Amino acid sequence: MEQMISHLMKLGFTELESKCIVVLAENQKMTGYEVAKKLGVSRSNVYATLQTLLDKGMLLSSVGDVTHFHAIPIDEIQGKIQKNMDSSFDFLKQHFPSNVRSLDDFYTIDGEKQVVERITWELHRAEQVILADFWSEEAQLLGDLLLENEKKGVSVLISTVGHVDLPLKSKLIDDREESWQEDGWRKFSFLIDRKVAIIGVRGSNVATKALITEHPALTKLLLNNFFHDVVIHEIMHDMKEELETRYGRNFEEIHRKYTGKGWS
Repeated sequence: MEQMISHLMKLGFTELESKCIVVLAENQKMTGYEVAKKLGVSRSNVYATLQTLLDKGMLLSSVGDVTHFHAIPIDEIQGKIQKNMDSSFDFLKQHFPSNVRSLDDFYTIDGEKQVVERITWELHRAEQVILADFWSEEAQLLGDLLLENEKKGVSVLISTVGHVDLPLKSKLIDDREESWQEDGWRKFSFLIDRKVAIIGVRGSNVATKALITEHPALTKLLLNNFFHDVVIHEIMHDMKEELETRYGRNFEEIHRKYTGKGWS
């Protein structure tokens, strides 16, 4: 019962409204007095709540010597809520201000649920191209959505650290070095239609966080970084042994030349 009440409240019903709906659904019909007794709530509050639900069309009543209240099927409740929501969103789409996100702003998103929902929303809006760079673990979260985008005609190019079983047309898969993850976090990035940039971190020892922006400096940086990866990937594919002999694994000697230390 508690779970049903929780989900009804998420749909906009009050706690008492939700309890009344569930109790009535569990019984064929009840009087207001019976509902109040079942819930242990004052009759005045229950009668007011039942009247509100009747006004919303979420209950039926039969009038005789005593008024009985009846639940309606959950499909009917869903249809009524959906119709009301569609009507409200139709109005809001026509009148809601369109300049709600500034080009130059950087937005931060905290938490696994919020980050995944934002990435999912932005990927749904993709029209032309998605460039994605992530570890194989993140493919488990968003792989299906990337495939859906490719099927609808969006060009999807991904670069991954570690093998992923995604039947995309264009993907670059790099061998993973477990030492790279000693800090317990992995980076990821998405560039959508070359105008929306999302970068973030996720892992066992760090809270999931992301930054989203349309700032041209960052979108250009992600674009350049992605195609830099493309070039390096192709060169390593063709000349891996020669390059490792000359520069060391993962170009360690080049890193050391400019930073005084290797990649790690």
